[in-house]
Amino acid sequence: MVEDTRIDKKLMSEDTKKILLETTADLIRNHTIDFDVISKSIEIAASIENNVSRAVSNAQNINSMFGDIISNDEEDLRFFDFSNFNSLSKYRMIIGFLDLDFVVAARMYLTAQFQYEGVFAVRQLYVIANEGYKRIFGFGNARKSSLWVAEIGKIIDSDFPELKLKYTAITLRLEEYESVISPFRDIRDLSVHYNIEPMKVYDMMIKLDVDKTFREIIPFMNILGDMYRIVSELFIMNFELIIAGNIKFTRVFAKLNQQVEEYKITMSDQSGNEELTEE
Repeated sequence: MVEDTRIDKKLMSEDTKKILLETTADLIRNHTIDFDVISKSIEIAASIENNVSRAVSNAQNINSMFGDIISNDEEDLRFFDFSNFNSLSKYRMIIGFLDLDFVVAARMYLTAQFQYEGVFAVRQLYVIANEGYKRIFGFGNARKSSLWVAEIGKIIDSDFPELKLKYTAITLRLEEYESVISPFRDIRDLSVHYNIEPMKVYDMMIKLDVDKTFREIIPFMNILGDMYRIVSELFIMNFELIIAGNIKFTRVFAKLNQQVEEYKITMSDQSGNEELTEE
């Protein structure tokens, strides 16, 4: 069969369109709702972090002013570690944005009225895939410092070892996907930069095998979905720890205030007794 090299050739089979529509169904609505939830959770956690920081500072000031009157329970105020939650919030939103960008680019293709609109949308998919993979997992030596390895992996190893198998399975799929995504780089470069040799861009566009492209990108979108789920699970567990810790903090801080008041009463009684003795 003679290869169709026209720029207005049919770009995708109906079967692939159907798979793509099923894969992207409701993602935009779900992610945008999720972003609102994440944003609100970040606000709550930031408020708790600010309160805890002030409480610890106050406790230290009280000790320096009145002596060591605070019991060992004061150490509970240092229970909070917000760095994990902040990392998970950031990573969850990055994956969500990446997912949304894929979906929107795919929808641009599906609703294109002109063939060049479809070609443009597909070129964006190459850009999103390459830049997204580089950001969340990385190529070569950069992988060790990537968010997935350096931050998410560290959190799982230290605090949630029960999720290690899931994490390892996803990591293996990401590693295996590198051989698929590496060839995207040339198309990414021609799609991002206005090349001084426009025929290279034209040749790239007429040679695009869009059906193949979507068949290769859909597995990456599935990997992102699994990454999003495990990060969301970690996010929720960390947020629950913060809320539980806040309840504990409230109890400890109330006890701290009680100790301070009791100390003031004791000091006042001692002062009164001294005055009576002088009389």
